[in-house]
Amino acid sequence: MASTHELNDEQVELAQMEAVGLFGIRPYWKDGHNTGIYGLSLLRAICPCEECAALRAAQ
Repeated sequence: MASTHELNDEQVELAQMEAVGLFGIRPYWKDGHNTGIYGLSLLRAICPCEECAALRAAQ
């Protein structure tokens, strides 16, 4: 059975972001963790803004 875990404010608040090459970003969270690199293509694919939606629709 899965347990629920509530995140505290420091776990979800960004401290900074770092570019990783030309393909992604690494977030640094206020609680000190920074695991994970998020690819720009993934972020563009899930972005809800109108500009990104228009780009997806045009493809």
